[in-house]
Amino acid sequence: MLRVAESTMLLAIMLLSVCGFVAANDCTVTAECDTGFSCVRGRCFDLNTVRITPITNELTAPSNVKMTFSMYAERQNVGCEPISFLPEQYQTEILDKIKVYENGEETSSSETFRDICLIPGENVRLNVMVLVDQSDSLGDNRATSREAVKRFADDVLALSNEFAGGVRFNVAGFDGRAAMIPWTNGFLTDQAAIETAIDNSAGQNSFTSTDLYSPYIEAVGVLEAITPLADTDDVNVLVVFTDGTDRARRRTLADVQAAITLATKIDSYFSVAVAGESATEFQDFQNLAGRDASLTVSADMSGLNRAFAQIADTITSGSGNVFTVLHCSALRTSGNTDFHLVFNDQVTSAQYFRGDTSVFNPGVTAANECDADTVAAHRTNGCLNVVLTEQQRQGSCTPPAPTLALTERTGPAPTAEPVECLWQPCPETPCASGYSCLEGYCVDLSTVVAKEIAHEVSAPSNVLVAFSLLGTMQDGTCGPVAFPANRYNEVEQLISIQENNEPASSTETYSGLSDLTINTKFRLMLLVDRSLSLSAQITDIRAAVLGFVREVFAKPELNPELSIAAFDGSATLVSWTNNQFLNSQADLETAVNSAVLEASQTSSNLYDAYLQAIAVLEDPALRSNGFSDYTALVVFSDGTDRARRNTLAEVQTAVTNTNVFALMSVYITGEVGVEASEFLDVAGRDGSFQANSGAGQVNQLNAAFKAIAWQLSAKVRSTYVFLYCSAVRSGNVDFEMQYDDNEPFEFSYSTAVFDTTDPNVQCRETMANDCVGCDSLLDLTTPEGRAAVTAAQTCPDCSLNRGYTGPLCLDNVNEC
Repeated sequence: MLRVAESTMLLAIMLLSVCGFVAANDCTVTAECDTGFSCVRGRCFDLNTVRITPITNELTAPSNVKMTFSMYAERQNVGCEPISFLPEQYQTEILDKIKVYENGEETSSSETFRDICLIPGENVRLNVMVLVDQSDSLGDNRATSREAVKRFADDVLALSNEFAGGVRFNVAGFDGRAAMIPWTNGFLTDQAAIETAIDNSAGQNSFTSTDLYSPYIEAVGVLEAITPLADTDDVNVLVVFTDGTDRARRRTLADVQAAITLATKIDSYFSVAVAGESATEFQDFQNLAGRDASLTVSADMSGLNRAFAQIADTITSGSGNVFTVLHCSALRTSGNTDFHLVFNDQVTSAQYFRGDTSVFNPGVTAANECDADTVAAHRTNGCLNVVLTEQQRQGSCTPPAPTLALTERTGPAPTAEPVECLWQPCPETPCASGYSCLEGYCVDLSTVVAKEIAHEVSAPSNVLVAFSLLGTMQDGTCGPVAFPANRYNEVEQLISIQENNEPASSTETYSGLSDLTINTKFRLMLLVDRSLSLSAQITDIRAAVLGFVREVFAKPELNPELSIAAFDGSATLVSWTNNQFLNSQADLETAVNSAVLEASQTSSNLYDAYLQAIAVLEDPALRSNGFSDYTALVVFSDGTDRARRNTLAEVQTAVTNTNVFALMSVYITGEVGVEASEFLDVAGRDGSFQANSGAGQVNQLNAAFKAIAWQLSAKVRSTYVFLYCSAVRSGNVDFEMQYDDNEPFEFSYSTAVFDTTDPNVQCRETMANDCVGCDSLLDLTTPEGRAAVTAAQTCPDCSLNRGYTGPLCLDNVNEC
């Protein structure tokens, strides 16, 4: 059975038999090739037609994916041939042109490690036997042929770097004698010894006639008699040079055919003939002895050197077009995975196989994972020998049928710079016509919609509705609409109430409006991607996170507490704040400056990290005061999940069901595929911002984080509590509240919860506008009143407790 390197040359030989043979190299530089062709190791190839033909695929722990394949392309004026590349080419240019897809999604070259290795045939030995015509008909050309054979020997011995088992060369002459004339007396490996033996052969011819068949059959026997070394396979090549047919007639052409047919150890046959002999039998011999390539040179022997060089190049090409790519997968879960190998972005001709990643080690650690050291060892140790079947050795230039739609990691087109008004006070950037400036946002007030968050009915006759206002921003996005307190009357004027389908009496009921900034405790978690794909931007990321901390603490209405955690390929979050929410800006800056941003593992555990962060924020202890406590999650990443411990569907479900008040995302454009874009939209439910990729983009990152700080503040300030003092005293009530011409909020309640026995505690105007039970009544509709309550940070014995203490429902409240 043949190993990879042995079969590689046969791949070349078989292709030559099918596609034809040219007696000389095509080129030395690309300029010598036709338009559209490139010069690759002396041949003109159309690199757009390169096809990879899979041989074997293997998955091993911890997360190694090996793909062995051969490469073919259309050669100028010839057709399909194996294409060979020099080491400095395949380890750079070729590797750069190879992409690996997992389940249809292009893997990140910066989050995984990859190497390409030429299969050199570590235990394969090349044996070349050359039979040289020295009959009288050659005359002075005998010396020319000897010089050409010496050059050929030099070319063949140079292949030792591709046949690690060694290269041996044997030369013999023939004339009219019944046996061949040994020149090297066996196989030699030393170039100087071979040249000396060839030089010493001069003058050995002494017989007239030409006995071609007998020596040729003897040469076949020499190669067949080679005894292989232990653990070594032999590639045996027979080359014959002659200017005419057999004259001695000791053996027949049928004998030659029988010898070739019975031979089992000779892998390739080449013949070089001098033009002039027209006998049909000679043409038949050339076809037999040149089974894999038959070359003809002119009578003046001017093309002989190039003919032999072409044979040497064919052997080289055949041994240099089979490769193994080692891909360190970022997958960390078990299951069937569709792998595709794509060369030169020819997605339609991707090579496909399915592998079960259950062989991977999901508990991979930094000490044993597939990483740069693994691929370095792959290159150092060489490619493993692979046993091939005859069918596997066949290559093709025909693209395979596509097996799966593949998604390249081209990502969304970078957007224009965000509208400055989104995070700059409007006076600094005047709003366009038709837009009004509200707390730093340019809003089209004609588009404002109200979204119910929650409602509560309580004694004495309080009906409380919490809602948010959203509208279309100047940049066309949906954003929070935060009216300042001195403009609450504009909101109240647009609110209408109906009870049991009857408009509420404006003289017998009372109502008041406040926002939710009083006693706010905003607990915010920032999730930072530190995967390898961002390693070049560590300085920018750290600076941007520090900027975000400062922006958040510049918003006193948030009263923030901040927790920061990072993720890479590990299954565990790395907390920079010791798993705590810190309320000190100085402590947070110290934590960020001392944090380790370099990845400890390859891969990217994005989905699992995100779900862990949501679980942290859903801890009831963080929301003990109802509306008094907000939670928010901001995720920063540049790509998609690679570890696959969880799915995008699981993230979507978590986002749908979570009570986290705000979910936002910041992403760097670049290696972002469709799934990554979908994740960032899901994770950025309340705002998704982007910055262009590359180091030195800290200003864009700062702008994105600044926008998020503004938007978090605006979201809080765009959430309102409307307290209505109902005049109904018994029975059930169908309640309806409508903001402007929006769809009304509708719910029913029973007045049984009301308490109307004590006229002193009835819901009245002061209750609607004041914090009942405080030592001093504070009018929440005035900036002074709101500021006083905010400064106090508490409202002792306030039965209203800012109106609401129940769960916060966020279904459908974030869409315009």
